[in-house]
Amino acid sequence: MKKILTLLGFAKKAKKLVTGSNAVLRSILYGESYLVIVNEDAGKSVKDKFQRICSENEVRFYILGDSKEFSKATGEENKVIYSVTEEGFAKKISTIVAEMKDFNGGAVIE
Repeated sequence: MKKILTLLGFAKKAKKLVTGSNAVLRSILYGESYLVIVNEDAGKSVKDKFQRICSENEVRFYILGDSKEFSKATGEENKVIYSVTEEGFAKKISTIVAEMKDFNGGAVIE
């Protein structure tokens, strides 16, 4: 998980990370999103809504981690949803998630 958090921090610095429900929704609908992550402590309705929207728009979707660790890594407070808008970051994060041996929670939708 630490590698994913580090990559999200780099994506934020590179201005390739969008946070918050409305901004993430726009990035998906405008075709700018390559990957969406919703934290495990997000509400069920948020998870369900974005899983459906990502599926309809062929965007990778993961439910990972908690909002505290993601907030610390990205500097974004009180956010539970993130969109990666650069293909390289998205591919690397997807590779790491696939390699995580201890990935026993959340969901991976591709």
